Amino acid sequence: MQKIRLRQQRESLKKMYHDSFAARNKAFYTIKLPRKGEGRTESYTYDANGNRATKTTASVTITYRYDSLGRRPAGGGVSVVPSVSAEVSVSLMGILEGSLWRTIIVRLKKEFAPKQNPWYHYSMSMITTAQVDSSSHLFIFRTNQILTLKQDVLCPPPVEIYHKFLEFQLATDWFCEPEQGYATMLLEETAPEPAGCHWVFIREVFFARHELAPLVARALALLNWRKRSRFCGKCGSQLHESADETARICLSCGSVYYPSLSPAMIVLVEKEGKILLARHKHRNTDIFTCLAGYLEPGETLEECVAREVQEEAGITVKDIRYVGSKSWPFPDQLMLAFRAQWASGDLVPEASEIHELHWFDRDKLPAIPLRGSVAHDLITGVMQ
Repeated sequence: MQKIRLRQQRESLKKMYHDSFAARNKAFYTIKLPRKGEGRTESYTYDANGNRATKTTASVTITYRYDSLGRRPAGGGVSVVPSVSAEVSVSLMGILEGSLWRTIIVRLKKEFAPKQNPWYHYSMSMITTAQVDSSSHLFIFRTNQILTLKQDVLCPPPVEIYHKFLEFQLATDWFCEPEQGYATMLLEETAPEPAGCHWVFIREVFFARHELAPLVARALALLNWRKRSRFCGKCGSQLHESADETARICLSCGSVYYPSLSPAMIVLVEKEGKILLARHKHRNTDIFTCLAGYLEPGETLEECVAREVQEEAGITVKDIRYVGSKSWPFPDQLMLAFRAQWASGDLVPEASEIHELHWFDRDKLPAIPLRGSVAHDLITGVMQ
C-alpha cells in the first residue's frame, strides 16, 4: 500500500512540474535517477522541449554520480553541460520498489530562455546568470555602498568588472531583470575596490535624485529580500526563481513567495506656523527629523499617524493629509509621507526613543536630514 501511495505521489509531482513549468515555459525539466553502486554514473540528455535528445539536438546534459553509500559526493556529484546554462537542485523523493530516488530540477538560463519561452520578454522574472547584456545598467553593492566609476556621480561600472567579481568568487548573490534593463550583484563585505572605481554610499544616490535611483532602490530591495527568502517557510525546501514573475517558488509544496515591503508613515506636524521635529536616541542622533513609525496590522494609515504621534510626542493631531511616498530599501521600507495639524496636548517625549522634541520656526531650523530623504522633502516643503 505504501509503494502504491509513493508511486502515485511521484507521478502526481511529475505531472505538476511538467504542466506548471515545462509545458508553459519550456524551462524546467524533471529527471528521476535510481541509486546505483559505487562509481556508477548516469547521464541523461534533454532537448529544448524537455524530451530525451540525440547528440545533435541536445541543449543540456545532466550527469549524476554516487559514492559507495549511494550519496552525492562532497565535491558535487551533479554536473551540467553547458555549466553556465542551467541551474540544478536535488531533493530526496522517497523509497519506491526498494530503490531510493532523487529528483533533479533543471532550469535553463537566459541564453536559452528567449528561444524557448515566447513570453520571456513580457515576464517579470529574476534570472540568476553570469551572462549579462552589455547594454544593461550594472549595480554592484557592498553592504550599504554601490560601485561607481565617478566619485560624485552614479556611473555604473562596465560588464568586465561584473565578470571579474564572479571569477574571483566575491559575490554572494546576483541576478538580472532584462525587462527592467539592469543586472545587480551583492558582494562580500571585504570585497576590494577595483582600480578606477569608487564605493559611494547608496543614500547619496537618493540624495542626488539620480535618474537611476528607482532602479537602484528596486535592485537593492530585491537583493535584501532574496537574502532573507532562501527557504520555504512551510516545508523548509530551497526556493527557486519563478520563470514568469518576480517571485520565488517552492518545488516541493508549491508555495509562492513575493517580495515583501514594510510600509512606514512619516509625518510633519504643524502648529501656528511652527513644525515639530525630534532628535532620536538610537539613530541619527545628530539631527532633528520628523516623527515616523511602522504600520501595524488592522489599522489604517491615518490611524497609524495618530497613534505614532501620540506615543512619541504625547499630543493629538487632526487634518491628517497624505502628500507622497518613496521607496527606501534599508532594507525594505515604503515611506508614506503625511502632514498634520496639532489638535491638543503638551509635548511629552517617549522616554525610550526620543531624546528631545521642539517646535521650530521654518527660518530657524536645526540640523535636518540630507537632501533626497522624505524627511528633508517634508521639512523644506518639497512635499506639499
